[in-house]
Amino acid sequence: EFSADGANWNVLATVDVSGGQLTVRLETGSNANRYTVADAIRVDGLEANDDALSLEVSQSTISEGGPPTSITVTRPNAAGELMVSLATDTPSAINLPSQIIIPDGMLQATVEVTATDNPINNGTQSIIITADAQGLLPATVTIDVTSDESTFTQIIDDGDTGFFQSGFNARRNSSVASAFDGDNHSIRGGEGSANWTFTNLVDGTYQVAATWAHKYDNKYNVTDAPFSVLDGDGQLLAANQIDQSVAPAEFSADGANWNVLATVDVSGGQLTVRLEPGSNANRYTVADAIRVERVVSTSAESAMVDDFFCCYGEHQN
Repeated sequence: EFSADGANWNVLATVDVSGGQLTVRLETGSNANRYTVADAIRVDGLEANDDALSLEVSQSTISEGGPPTSITVTRPNAAGELMVSLATDTPSAINLPSQIIIPDGMLQATVEVTATDNPINNGTQSIIITADAQGLLPATVTIDVTSDESTFTQIIDDGDTGFFQSGFNARRNSSVASAFDGDNHSIRGGEGSANWTFTNLVDGTYQVAATWAHKYDNKYNVTDAPFSVLDGDGQLLAANQIDQSVAPAEFSADGANWNVLATVDVSGGQLTVRLEPGSNANRYTVADAIRVERVVSTSAESAMVDDFFCCYGEHQN
């Protein structure tokens, strides 16, 4: 009858509770050759409100190109025809009618909602839908919309093809077990650089991120690790100083936590990330793994994205 908390449920009853206790009892069914199953019971405290709409969805997750979900609007009484306005906080993500009419004598009306198939990879978005009608309190419901576009990501770890260093020391033992793939390179004093070079990239916009983990929980790492992002001609695209004494925590992916260094436009198919020693020669500068993710491709794909946003309103009319 509805989905919630990672499971599907049927309603047993709606009851008033006083005294703070409620027991649900199950006894054996009439057929001794069949199973009677005791699994989970869910109770949901409902505020008695005779002036409010309610919203329910048949499926709380939909995907681009996938089947629709049904949204049911319920009102407290069946008197008269009621026009209910529907809105969402992310109109580009779903195809949602602007209104639904509950006929006279009916308590409910249902409408189907589909995900908008667009060329942008948005991952999974949580979309809020609101129902509103004159004289009644509004209701909201949340659905997750998953993109069907593929995302290009690539990770170069220290020691992988594409990584080159001078002056940094390799470490692979229990003190750096939390590092990506259990190893890293570091420098403490002296001169050197670590470089991660990505090749054969499709022209477009890329998010560049770094992860690191070093001994003593990063306590003795530099607070100003100077990362730079270069194109294939060695031209500087971005620069960022990172506090490596604090573990990365901006997002999680591919079994690690990452901090974003920059978002840059790439042309010519090559991108290099360079790390040099921080200013404090008594602290460690750590070279671990670099991750790049294509946010949007240029040329044909960008034209598709521009066209989608330009004409979105026309498509909805």
